[in-house]
Amino acid sequence: LRKMVNQGTFREDLYFRLSVILVENPPLRERKEDIPQLVHHFLAEVAKKRGVALNISVDAMSSLVGHDWPGNVRELRNVVERAHILAGPGPLQPEHVMLDLRAGGARDGAADPGGDLNLADNERRLIRAALLRVAGNKSQAAKLLGITRRTLYSRLKLLDLEGE
Repeated sequence: LRKMVNQGTFREDLYFRLSVILVENPPLRERKEDIPQLVHHFLAEVAKKRGVALNISVDAMSSLVGHDWPGNVRELRNVVERAHILAGPGPLQPEHVMLDLRAGGARDGAADPGGDLNLADNERRLIRAALLRVAGNKSQAAKLLGITRRTLYSRLKLLDLEGE
């Protein structure tokens, strides 16, 4: 806001009214030391929600720490949840950590998602992985994916996966 005041695009009197206390929260890429703690927190949340114990390999954690996180903490949470779905019962491995390379965030050994960055194809892969983990039980697959059964059926139809 201070920059906007200097440019004349934000009212200075309003700036001083709002700036009682300044709280700076640097982006995740500037506080990489927080990533392991956040990952373990998100793993605990997913484990509690889905009723399973979760671990992460050292290599997968390195991939996460090496990413620039343009989507900050929300992106990290989504990557951890998606990796859990892909991992199955074992610990999260680098191949489960699918980072969005188009955002320019992969650095220092971050995992390559296999080249296919098409949203529909990745959604198909996630749904198939969930169905495989629960032996085709659609109610359990929906729960695993964090969506309703109705939403799962809708996605199956939309993605031409109804027979799976």
